[in-house]
Amino acid sequence: MSLWYPYLIIGTAMNIEKQYDVDGLVRGYVDGSLENEQNDLGRQFLRERVDIFDRSSSLLDIGCGNGMDLKVYAGMGFTHLYGVDPSENFLQEARELLNGKIKLSEGVFEQLPFENEMFDVVVSRHALHYSHNLTRAAIEVARVLKSGGAFIVVISHPFADALLPRDEEGNVTATLFNGAVSIIFPQHALSDLFSASFLDLFELDLLYEYVGNERDGAVAEIPNTLAFIAIKK
Repeated sequence: MSLWYPYLIIGTAMNIEKQYDVDGLVRGYVDGSLENEQNDLGRQFLRERVDIFDRSSSLLDIGCGNGMDLKVYAGMGFTHLYGVDPSENFLQEARELLNGKIKLSEGVFEQLPFENEMFDVVVSRHALHYSHNLTRAAIEVARVLKSGGAFIVVISHPFADALLPRDEEGNVTATLFNGAVSIIFPQHALSDLFSASFLDLFELDLLYEYVGNERDGAVAEIPNTLAFIAIKK
């Protein structure tokens, strides 16, 4: 199974699947996210768009991390919330933060552990670009979404990623939170993200690009983050 999440680079490259087994990585990532939360345009984008939905809507957060966004959605009054993440360490933190009140599962974009047409809304913040197979990821999201359901995403911008050097496997590396965390992920073109297969499944409703300040080396003229809303056909 292919996992999409980053790994911390300590000496030699760690196995992607085992990245969050590194002591301190989850805490470093969470601390950076908490410090940056008020200035996080991606989180603002997600929360503003989620706010328009009926509170009875079923919502899945893919790449839920420690559950801080799910906690906000619960505070907004949503009662049918689910989270999925490949990291058991992150999921343990999420269970503690959410007091076991939200269903959390281990899983990845390309193989979601849910029934067909289960959700009204699927959200994801900085997780989709770690997928090796974006087409498979889109198919899985469409499978678990109800017809007319919304896929609301914040993703690393392919245009900014194209400026990073690729390794021999086609991956790029970037750092976050002033070098506190180093991430590696496949370099995707915009056409990989919005492929013919994606557009067969979804109708793009909104595109929004911006310069996110969590990523190091941001250049004001070059958006490094892309947000979008797609509606399942």
